[in-house]
Amino acid sequence: MPMGPTSDAMTEIRLGGNPAGMDDARFVELTKEVLGSNRRYRTAFYEVMRQVVLDSEEREGSADVLPPSADARHAVELPETRGGPS
Repeated sequence: MPMGPTSDAMTEIRLGGNPAGMDDARFVELTKEVLGSNRRYRTAFYEVMRQVVLDSEEREGSADVLPPSADARHAVELPETRGGPS
């Protein structure tokens, strides 16, 4: 029996809704966990964060959400989506 939400479950998350819930150590741990997970979760996490950036740009106008070099990655596919090494 699955313990987490199913793939069709919707979860509402308010951006910035828990500013005290993250610190540098937790960020590094979360990043290590995501990058160490299987391709399915890395790709899904990337897609979620990409959508957050796109939605933030729409709401906040032309504010820089990512540094210019990172912005160029929007048009580039990740190796996971091209079937490259992971």
